Order: sequence, then C-alpha cells, then structure tokens
Amino acid sequence: MSSAHAPFNPVPRHPGKVLETEYLVPQNISHYDLAKQLHITETSLDHFIAGETDVDYVLAFGLAHVFRESPELWIRRQQDWDTFLEQEH
Repeated sequence: MSSAHAPFNPVPRHPGKVLETEYLVPQNISHYDLAKQLHITETSLDHFIAGETDVDYVLAFGLAHVFRESPELWIRRQQDWDTFLEQEH
C-alpha cells in the first residue's frame, strides 16, 4: 500500500486543547462562561485547557451536556491522549 492511501492518523491532542480550538474559539465562548455552565472554577477550567489536568467522568458529563455530545467522546479523547503519551515514553 502506498503512503498516499495510508489512513490519516493525526497526533492526538490533550482534550483541553481540543475544547479550546474546536469549541470555545469557534463559538466565542469565554472560559468564565463555560466554567459557570460546568459549575467549576475558571481556574480549574484554565488548568484543563492548558493540559495540566485530565478529563474525569464529572467533567466529561458536563462537557457532554453543554455541547450536546456523548460523555464517552471526552473520555475517549483522554484515553487517546494518554495512550499517545505512553507510546512517547
């Protein structure tokens, strides 16, 4: 199989980075507003977006509720990121 037909496997990103670039910026949602909707502090959200904390089930369910998605999507993003980090070390 030539490389032109190889499947595209992008490097995973921390779910916080995905949140920032694919949700907050395009929808013009502030960290403050999302933190308020999630019932967490803005500082906690900032740490998540910076990649300093991981998705847990509470955050996954909150994000799923706000963005009308499955919590499993956020858990899977975290798992993909964790797997990538394990393979890098």
